Amino acid sequence: RIGIDATSITPDGKGVSNYQRNIVESLSKLESDHEYFVFLNKAHPIRPFVTKPNWHFIPVPIWKTFFWEQYQLPFSITKWRLDLIHLASERLPLLSKVPVVLYLFENPRHRYEVLAARGGRRKIYDKLAGCLTLFLFPKSLFKARCICVSSQSTKQDLVEGFQVSPE
Repeated sequence: RIGIDATSITPDGKGVSNYQRNIVESLSKLESDHEYFVFLNKAHPIRPFVTKPNWHFIPVPIWKTFFWEQYQLPFSITKWRLDLIHLASERLPLLSKVPVVLYLFENPRHRYEVLAARGGRRKIYDKLAGCLTLFLFPKSLFKARCICVSSQSTKQDLVEGFQVSPE
């Protein structure tokens, strides 16, 4: 029973949305007896795009991404009795003991350094989410069973900055 967080998929998606859609479509082409549970953001109605009996699409209401990742997702993992979850986030759910396959596009420190250098006003939630992301990121790397990255540069950042195994 494998869960896939596809809550970033939108009808006109880019970036993470495209990645999440592609991972679901690619996995669905494999012959497998595994049961898949794909979590979709209820605010972005997407019809199931895989029609196999072992694939389940579950719309979830998401108030804030951080709340989804840390509270709703662990509840869903337990509710659906998942054995593994695939995420594309820098913040793994601390309340879950299920193995995680983590896909990273970048080291979040770079993004927050750029935002800080720009200055300007940011919402309190955005500042708080940024601080929590930077706090949770090293813990997420340690907790992940498998880490996949989008580039050699990101891999090098993780190996050098966080002592992640190069394998």
